[in-house]
Amino acid sequence: MAALAPACLDRPVALQQPSTSKLSTKLYQNKKVDKIDLLFMIDNSASMADKQKILADAVPDLVNRLTNPVCVDSSGANAESVPSGQPCPNGKVREFDPIKDIHIGVITSSLGGHGADSCSESGQGFTPHQADMSHLITRGKDASGGAIPTVPTWNSKGFLNWDPDGKASPPGESNVGNLISNFTDIVRGADEDGCGFESQLEAWYRFLVDPAPYAQMAPCDCDAAHPNQCRCGTGLDTTVLQQRADMVRQDSLLAVVMLTDENDCSVIDGGQYYLALQALDGTNPFHVPHGTNACQSDPWSPDCQSCWVADPNKFPECATGWQDPAKDDPLNLRCFDQQRRFGLNFLQPIARYVNGLTVQKFGDNTLNPVFCTQFGTAADGSVDLTTCANTMPLRDKSLVFLAGIIGVPWQDIAVDPNDLSKGYRTAKELKTPMSSLANAPAGVPADKTLWDVILGQTRDSDGEIVPTVDPLDPLMKESIDPRTGTNPVTGDALGPTASGPLNNKINGSEWDITSRADLQYACVFPLPTPIPNGGDCPPNNQNPLCFDGSNFGTTQYRAKAYPDRRELAVLKGVGDQAIVASICPAKIDPTQSSAPDWGYRPAIATIIDRLKTALAGTCWDVPLQVDANGQVPCIVLEATKVDGDCPPCDDGSGVRSEASGTAKQVLATDAAYAANKLNCVCQVNQIKDPAALASCQTTDQAIQAGWCYVDQTDQGSDALLAHCPADSKRLIHFVSAGNETVPRTGSLTYLQCKGADLSASAQ
Repeated sequence: MAALAPACLDRPVALQQPSTSKLSTKLYQNKKVDKIDLLFMIDNSASMADKQKILADAVPDLVNRLTNPVCVDSSGANAESVPSGQPCPNGKVREFDPIKDIHIGVITSSLGGHGADSCSESGQGFTPHQADMSHLITRGKDASGGAIPTVPTWNSKGFLNWDPDGKASPPGESNVGNLISNFTDIVRGADEDGCGFESQLEAWYRFLVDPAPYAQMAPCDCDAAHPNQCRCGTGLDTTVLQQRADMVRQDSLLAVVMLTDENDCSVIDGGQYYLALQALDGTNPFHVPHGTNACQSDPWSPDCQSCWVADPNKFPECATGWQDPAKDDPLNLRCFDQQRRFGLNFLQPIARYVNGLTVQKFGDNTLNPVFCTQFGTAADGSVDLTTCANTMPLRDKSLVFLAGIIGVPWQDIAVDPNDLSKGYRTAKELKTPMSSLANAPAGVPADKTLWDVILGQTRDSDGEIVPTVDPLDPLMKESIDPRTGTNPVTGDALGPTASGPLNNKINGSEWDITSRADLQYACVFPLPTPIPNGGDCPPNNQNPLCFDGSNFGTTQYRAKAYPDRRELAVLKGVGDQAIVASICPAKIDPTQSSAPDWGYRPAIATIIDRLKTALAGTCWDVPLQVDANGQVPCIVLEATKVDGDCPPCDDGSGVRSEASGTAKQVLATDAAYAANKLNCVCQVNQIKDPAALASCQTTDQAIQAGWCYVDQTDQGSDALLAHCPADSKRLIHFVSAGNETVPRTGSLTYLQCKGADLSASAQ
């Protein structure tokens, strides 16, 4: 017997009739999701105001699509908007049930200086917004740019609460216009006066995952010989913990959305890692020493070391410092190419963030707060991080998503590189070799994927980017110097400003960065309103952002984005739970605001299309064999946690029966079963009565409680399958009747099918 997973299966597997007693088990999402927690991480560094405005313009699309889903036909296409509460036209149904319970919170990328003088009260030009510390922001801006000191949030908790049925206490927002307005104001209020060393990944990790976020970084002893030369986190940030507890529910769909135009700079907290962001040594500029020569050719070589610690007898190059410290080690580029330049990596590992959204229990046996929102209590009264106090099951991994609206050319990840109105590629398509990808770009080798195009190579062991393997798209290579090559998706060559300041339609052009303190762009886009004396346009520049069609000047005509490769590495690491979109829109002209590819509308549409598979229940593309009586060779196991003896499964109703010893034995090896400490298992019976079976396959109004297999070939099943993708029009339908609730509240359900191993096909 084999199992179907809690999301759409993505590769066809031919099922056979029962031929083996060997069991493998996977969790099956047994109900539609009726609540969502959305956490937006918005970069608030310089150059982000224009992108925040574009996201604010997309807020109505996001909110309206969740609260008033469009009507679609039986194929899931030909979407049509209908006023909330009104029925769909004949032949169409809602793509999923309207969501009536949504929490929305916004944090920024600014976590201060991690103990350095940059972005700290002891540094120059400090503003409080440089150290938002993952606290939910409630500051806002109106459409004209006017400051709103405090945007109203639910019960002054810092987040918005969509609650049209008034189930919260006190009731949440019931006016969708108010929800849109307040959300929009907060997005604009993130502003661009935050820390220039953006901690995009650590910001959401601190809010969602860190069990004990520090209150502040303070000097501490490295050892007896080096007093106060290290930095340690002190205290406990109870604000983060309380806001997390208030906003994030264990039984919700959780989606993290990142908006950023620059690569992540999440510096490791503790020790002397803070020195990566140190600006001054007394009154003089501080510089990190360079690495050994080996770092240039192989940053992972054992001989690649920091000249801070390298033996000068073995590495004579360490006897001298930077040739030109101001240009070789500019503060603005401290997080760029660290291992090669410094012989050290000051940044948190990629695996930290992948595990934060995918691992229910860490290696030290502590539970991940993403999956358990309330820890137990130890015998001495302290918090027990190894147990969950909630009686509900741990959050299922299929209900955690990470989306990135980030620095990557939209052409590289679009279904059609010439027309973004057709949408973005899915995570499944990003990992598919070109030889098997529909409409594959001709310039990408057949054995490569789009991850190879936009990211390069990552190590299987920890997800870290391989520094010696560049992305196939040269636009995604981080570089100070002008790059060369051709975009393999569009066929467009890169060229220097000298050959034409706008010679490349994606990033304008490569340019000569004489200060050595900036990077080449991944993509650019025109600003709706040019900015006089723009921050990227000093006098006598040759920057493509500042070209008016004839000359360079101090007016900025275009916005920019850099290659966001660390964010991409994490997105790749979370697999099919990733959603990737470009921060550079295809269209931004206000006169085209109704176009499907205007602004971040394609990004929002891609996010909703991915989430709706969970919002509307589980679908898959593998057909099951149905016998003459409408039965499939599968069983459903319902597992619960019961204190004491398990009650009998067969209560005379015929809905449940005792599970076999073999089924229980195999189920006991399932990770989710063990993590939730489940101990009672019943088999939920497949509906056999012809009339009850027909009712189950066409409607939620059941004649008999139980479950049935629904296939696109079943007459009248269109309404139940409308949310499913065109190639995945199948599901298991659970129905309740009378006093029988299926599945039982607080249970986990597992689907086992005979004769084939489907585990490799699970998303």
